[in-house]
Amino acid sequence: MLLRVRPGVRLSWRHWGCDWVAFDEASGDTHEMGELTACALLCLEEGPLDLATLVAEVAAAASQPEEAIRDSLQDAIAQLTRLGLVDTVPQ
Repeated sequence: MLLRVRPGVRLSWRHWGCDWVAFDEASGDTHEMGELTACALLCLEEGPLDLATLVAEVAAAASQPEEAIRDSLQDAIAQLTRLGLVDTVPQ
């Protein structure tokens, strides 16, 4: 299963320290998120990734072991999916 930013989502980013805000130009919604969630979404903006690759990329960017972020990242993906920012690539 590959995760991706939903088609049509266009994000503009701002951040202050560990606080991130993404404005979706298509929907007009603004989303506040933590660093881990923002990092995952920024990675997915580059293109679809499977969960294992996404965990590895976010862990490397955050300089943390994959095991330390895996559960939190899965929660972040679930939140981004509920918000309509992320979905899976149809097969």
